[in-house]
Order: sequence, then structure tokens, then C-alpha cells
Amino acid sequence: MRKNFIYTVLLSIVNILFPVLSFPYASHVLGPAGIGKVQLAISFAQYFAMFAALGIPIYGIKEAAKHKDDPKKLSGVFTELTTIFFVASMILFAAYLLIIFSFPFFASNRSLYISAGILVLMSFSYADWFFAGIEEFKGITVRSVLIKTISLVLLYSFVKTSADFEKYLFIIVFSILGNQVLSFIMVFRKTNFSFLDIRFRKHMQPLFYLFSATLAASIYTILDTVLLGFLSNDKAVGLYTASVKLIKLTIPIVTSMGVILIPPISKGFSQNNLGEVKKLLDKSFNFLVFLSIPMALANTEGPTEGTSIILRRP
Repeated sequence: MRKNFIYTVLLSIVNILFPVLSFPYASHVLGPAGIGKVQLAISFAQYFAMFAALGIPIYGIKEAAKHKDDPKKLSGVFTELTTIFFVASMILFAAYLLIIFSFPFFASNRSLYISAGILVLMSFSYADWFFAGIEEFKGITVRSVLIKTISLVLLYSFVKTSADFEKYLFIIVFSILGNQVLSFIMVFRKTNFSFLDIRFRKHMQPLFYLFSATLAASIYTILDTVLLGFLSNDKAVGLYTASVKLIKLTIPIVTSMGVILIPPISKGFSQNNLGEVKKLLDKSFNFLVFLSIPMALANTEGPTEGTSIILRRP
């Protein structure tokens, strides 16, 4: 568990450094309006991708952890959840295209929304839940570092003027999908599709509960940006995005312990070892309190001045 925690913390640090190194540069070059256009398109597509996920990124960790010592059952779980994910992705992608071609709001930047729609189309390729379930956090970290490093190089190489906002969008899409697709390919070193004795119905109820919780959380993680874009303009979205990104930088560190504890807690429940489960939950709670309270207090001062500096055009 210690190694998994170290890799998860490293991944959290990378997830913090990436926006620190990329966003100030991009916002300085593109300005609030350019950043706002891109962020609204990405957020709108991610909202549909979240619907397509149906809670699988969390539920899948539990199911993979439960069957990680049984290759046949693990293959079945991977097949069932990936098939559900794929069907949902195709349905939501069709709905996404229908909306952006039906409403005049999207007409001015339709090419951006079409490009961002790749996130919806390929959302089923997210497979980090599988590796987290079998507790291979090293691979998740290495792939993320590789893709984010390439993304930074692309950003500094190709985004040079305020007219390069489409290039910036493609780089963001690459930073997300590059990791997903690479992980999806790597899964087949561990398991394969197996359509023998698969059952989809048993997953529907827990997925519905998890999806409901994810949908509620999305109100302040994704929907806020989308609603602001609909009710205001690109510049407002750009300014809002800058401040929100700075405030949310610490969240990956706070949530890192929860991710690595899902597999052992799932195993404890499957073995009816409630004492071990309670011990792990106590560790998780103490870790959250130890980190989250100081970070919350540090964020109350707000980066107002820093935000204005970041978004100042040359």
C-alpha cells in the first residue's frame, strides 16, 4: 500500500504541476476570451462524457479489486463494464452531435465543439479503473507523466498567438485521450474480452446509485462552467476558469488516499473482514482531516491578484 500511495501522490503532484505550467502560458497568449471558448467546449463535452461513464470509473475499481485473483471473472467484469461504457458513449455522442447542430448557440464555435466531441466518442477508452482495481498504480503514473510532458511540449511549440485557441483545444484533448487510449491498449496485456457467461443487469443498480452521486457532484465541478458560458460570454468563462483552476489545484492530493483504499476495502468486504475495513476507513479519515483543513484555510484568502496577472494579455 505504501508504494501505491507514493505513486498516487506523484500522480497528484503531476496533475498539479501540469496546469501550473500550462495554464498561465496559455491564458497569457490566448487571453480570457480564447481560454473561455476552449474551456466551455471542453466542459460541455466532458459533461456528456460523464453521463456516458455511468459511475464506472469508481464502480469498476471495486469490481476489479474483488476479482483480481480470478482471471476468468476479471475478464468478465472488464468485458461487461467496457461494453456498457461503449454503448453509453455511442448514445451520448449521438445526443451531443444532435444538440450542437440543433441550437444556434453553438453555431459560432461549432468546429470547437465537434473537436471536443472526441472526448465523448472515446470516453469508453478510460481504463484506469481496471489498473487501480488490480493495484497497478505505477503504470497509471508513468503513462500520465509521459502524456502530460508531451502535451506541455506541444503547447509551448504550437500555441504562439491568440488565434491558436483551436490548437490549444486539440492539445487538451490529447492530454486527456492520449492517456486513456494508451491505458486501454495496455489493459490487453492483463486481460481480454470474454463474452461467455456475461451479465450486464447485475451492474445496473449500483451504477445508477454511483451515477446519481457523480451527477450531483458535477454541479460544482463541470456544470458551473457550462452554465456560465450559456448565461454570459467567453471572457467571463476564461476569468472564472483561471480562479477555479487555482483553487482546485490541491484537490488531487486530498483525494489520493481514497483512490488507493478502494481495492483493499473492497477485498475486506468480500472476505467479511470488517475489522480491517474499519481500520482502513479510520486511516482515510485521519488523512483527509490532516490535509484538507489546512488546505481549505489556505484557499480562503483567494488568488485574486494572481488571477489578474495570469490573464493579462501581453
